[in-house]
Amino acid sequence: MLLSSIILSTVIVRANHLCREVKNNLLSRATTAAALIDPAILSNLEEAFSLLLRPCSNRVASPNQTRPSLTAAYIVSLDSQRIRFISGASAQPGSSNTLPNPGDVIGRASPEEVALIFAGHPIVRGPYPSGRSKSVTACAPVIDTRTGTVVAALALEVDAADCPKPLAKGWSVIAFALALTGTLGIALPRMHAENEATEQLRTASHDQLTGLANRSALISEIERAIREAGTDLQSTLLLIDIDDFRTLNDTLSYGVGDDVLVQVAQHIRDEVRREDFVARFGEDAFAVLVRTPAIEQAVVTAERIRASLEHVEVETGGTAITVYLTVSVGIAEIDANSSVKDVALRADSALCAAKSAGKNRIVCSSVAAGGRDEPDAYTQIAMIEDALEHDKFILHFQPIVPIVPINPNRGSKNHFADQDHALKWVGYMDGSRLHEALVRIEGPNGEIIPPGKFIPWAEAIGLVAQIDLWVLEHAIEVLNERPDMNVAINLSARSISRPSFLTQVEQRVASSGLAPGRLGFEITETAGLGNFKEVRNWMRRMKALGCSFAIDDFGSGHTSMSYLSDLPVDIVKITGTIVTSMVGNPSHGLVVEAINSVVHVVGAWTVAESVENEEALLELKNMGIDFAQGFYFAPPTDLADIPESILAQLGFRIVR
Repeated sequence: MLLSSIILSTVIVRANHLCREVKNNLLSRATTAAALIDPAILSNLEEAFSLLLRPCSNRVASPNQTRPSLTAAYIVSLDSQRIRFISGASAQPGSSNTLPNPGDVIGRASPEEVALIFAGHPIVRGPYPSGRSKSVTACAPVIDTRTGTVVAALALEVDAADCPKPLAKGWSVIAFALALTGTLGIALPRMHAENEATEQLRTASHDQLTGLANRSALISEIERAIREAGTDLQSTLLLIDIDDFRTLNDTLSYGVGDDVLVQVAQHIRDEVRREDFVARFGEDAFAVLVRTPAIEQAVVTAERIRASLEHVEVETGGTAITVYLTVSVGIAEIDANSSVKDVALRADSALCAAKSAGKNRIVCSSVAAGGRDEPDAYTQIAMIEDALEHDKFILHFQPIVPIVPINPNRGSKNHFADQDHALKWVGYMDGSRLHEALVRIEGPNGEIIPPGKFIPWAEAIGLVAQIDLWVLEHAIEVLNERPDMNVAINLSARSISRPSFLTQVEQRVASSGLAPGRLGFEITETAGLGNFKEVRNWMRRMKALGCSFAIDDFGSGHTSMSYLSDLPVDIVKITGTIVTSMVGNPSHGLVVEAINSVVHVVGAWTVAESVENEEALLELKNMGIDFAQGFYFAPPTDLADIPESILAQLGFRIVR
C-alpha cells in the first residue's frame, strides 16, 4: 500500500509539474513580448504577430514539450471585466477570416485577474480539467512608460492538448492519506507526543504565518554560523525581498497577500537543501543561510529561488491565479572574524544595491579572492574612501568595434546637430573609435579590483557620485591627450537622481574644451526607466553640450521598448547575458533580433556586449547588429597596454 501510494503521488506530481512548466513558459514569453510593444502601434502589429507565431520546432528543441507552438496572438483591452479584441493573428491556416472585429467582446475576466493586469502583473488562464476551454492563455500588460499606465494586454495561446492536464487535487489527498496511513502503521509505536515546553519554544522561534524560523532564530543561527566558520562548516547569507509587495497587497487584499507570502516561503523551501536554514525576518523579507563557503554556489541558489518566484499560484474567490513576482537578493559570506551586525550590514547593503540597480537581480557584497579572507564591511568602506582621497582609482578602456557598415542616417532624430555629434561619437566622421571607460581600484598589493566589488558599496553609502565625477574628470584628460579616441562613461542611477550632480557634470564638460561628439554617457536600462524624467532632462541638457547617450544592459529588465522613442538615445547596448547564450539558444537569438529591429526603427545604433567568439560574431553580423564589444576583440585594459598592432587591426588611427 505504501509503495503504491508513493508511485501514484509521483505520477500526480510529475503531471502537475509538466502543466506548470508549460504555463510558466507561456507566461514568460508573453511578458517578454509585451515589453517589446509600443502602445502607439497596437493596431498595426502584423509583423510582430508573425514572428511570435513561428513554430517553435524551427527554433527551439523542446524534448519535454514544455514550449509548445502558439496557436494565436492578439491584443485586448479590459473594459470592466469584459475582454475586447483589438488586433491579432492566428497560426491556423485560413483562420484569419474568423478573427473577431476590433471592439468585439471575446471573453470575461474575473475581478482578481483584471486587478492583477492593471497592477502590471501577467496572468495565465486554463487549462480546465473539465475541458471547457480548448486553450491555455497567458496575458501580459502592455504599459505606456510615459504615463506608467496599462493600456492593453498581449494574449498568447497554446492548444490545451499541448499542456498536460493537472490531476485532481483529491487524488493527491487520497495518495497522501494512503502513504501517511502506511507510514503511521509502522512508525506510530515509536512516536512520542511533544511536551508543552517544546511547543512554546517553537512558537517563540517561528513565524506564525509561514511556519519559517523568525528573526530571533535567524540571529541565533548566524551566530552559530560565525562560530563554525573556522571549520569546514562555512555559510553564506542571502537576504531576499519581494519587489513592490505593498502594491500587490493594495491591489488584491491583505488576505491574498498573506497567501502569496505562504507560497513564497514554500518556494524558497523547495529550492534549498535540507541543511540550509530558511527564515522570515520582515513583512516581505526572507533569509537563507546556505551551508557553503563558495559564493558561486550561493549565487546559483539565489538565482534558482528568484526564477521559481516569477510564477506563484494562489487561490482567491475559489479561482486559482498566477502572480508574477520579482525579488531582489543581497548576498554576504560569513567568516570567523565577522559579527552578526557586520554580516547583516553587508547583506543589507548588497540588497539595497540590487534595489537601486532596478530590482529583480542578485548582488553580492565585496568578496576577496577565495572568499576566506574577505575584509569586513567597514574595511570595504574604508577602501573606497582611501581610493578617493589618495587617487587610487584607475581607468581601463575597451573598444566598441563596428561589425557592419555604419548607416549615417541613423542617430538622434531630434536635431541635425545631435545627429552629427552622434556620428562623430561612433567614429564615422573622423575615423576615431569609441571606447567604454571602466573604473577599477588598485588594491594594497597591486591587485586590480573590478567595479562589481566596490560600486554596490559606494551606492549603498552614498559615495558613488564622487566616483562618477572622478571617472568623468580623468576621461576628459584622456580625450585631450588622445585625439584618436572617443569615450563613453557609465553613470550610476544614484548619481542621476541628484540635481547637483548634473550641474557638476555640466560645468566640467563645458570647461573641458572637448569638441562635440567626443564624450558620451551610458545609463543602464533599469536606471533609465526608473528615473525617466531625470534621465530625459539629463540627455536634453548634456546633448546641448555635444554629448551622446547609450542605454546599457538593454534586455536585462522587464521594460518596454516604447520609451526609447521618448529618449534621444544614440546607442542601445544589448545585455551580454542574452548575447552569450544566443549561440545554441534560438529564443535568445529572436530577442536580439527583435531589439535590433526596434532600435533601428527609432534611429539608434546597436551594440552587442560580451562577444567572446567568432560564432557569436557571425550571428550578430547576419542580424545586422552595428557594433560589438567583448573579449573576442580586446579585454578592458590600460591604454598603454594595448598594442598598436591590435588597434590598427581594429581600425584605430595611430596618432603620434
